[in-house]
Amino acid sequence: MTKIIVSLIMILSVTIGYAQNLTPQWMKRVPQAGNATYEFQVFRIQGSNLSAAKKKLPNEVVFYMDRKYEVKGVTVETFDKMDAYVDGQRLSYQLDKIKDSTITVAESIQVSTRIIDEYQKDGNTYFLCTVSNPKSRSAVYDQISLTNKYEFKHVWGSFLVPGWGQMNKGDYIKGGLMMGGTVILTGATIFTESQRRVYVSKIEQTHSENVIRSYINRANAMSITRNICIGGLCALYIYNIIDAFVAPGAKRVEVVSNGIAYRF
Repeated sequence: MTKIIVSLIMILSVTIGYAQNLTPQWMKRVPQAGNATYEFQVFRIQGSNLSAAKKKLPNEVVFYMDRKYEVKGVTVETFDKMDAYVDGQRLSYQLDKIKDSTITVAESIQVSTRIIDEYQKDGNTYFLCTVSNPKSRSAVYDQISLTNKYEFKHVWGSFLVPGWGQMNKGDYIKGGLMMGGTVILTGATIFTESQRRVYVSKIEQTHSENVIRSYINRANAMSITRNICIGGLCALYIYNIIDAFVAPGAKRVEVVSNGIAYRF
């Protein structure tokens, strides 16, 4: 049982280093723009070469414009992001224009695409972009930033169920380990205490000193194991609370429109 507890602690420690590899929340829920002059869109491009994928992005935007707006002859200007960190948040500034990424067509409609974030998985590159509305004269962008911090409302559940807050933050592996560890340790505590009581009851049913001594040793062993399980359960619960509030979660997008912050 001690080995199981040690192994669980080691696995949880290893998962801390994988916070940056969590699937961004925008992969599950595309952010909403604060006005109709632009929109958020996720584009998937096959291939894990980030530079090559960026150069293919304008073509994907052209196809998207054709499908959604039935607009042809689109000139796409694609801007890459430059990262900066402010108060622990990674802000995305669209300043660097990607070279060789502009498609020019005679009498075209100007569309601006800005890369907010990217994510690579299974040989594909996913781009979260803002795309200007071709029917608007000019796009009015909200204040857009990326963050891996979460508010109390997302993590309070860890007080009731260990791992709940981690799952709400997109860390399903760590959350699952905490839930599973809690179930295992709780079950082990109940089992060892039950066995201890069985051995104690058997002591009164025999007069053999050797048998009594054997039952006492077994009861003591169950008592020690039970205490270890309770200690592990308490340590896991405390770690779960601290981790839920402190550890970074999956990246999500914050859109500030008219002074109101929306997080996706």
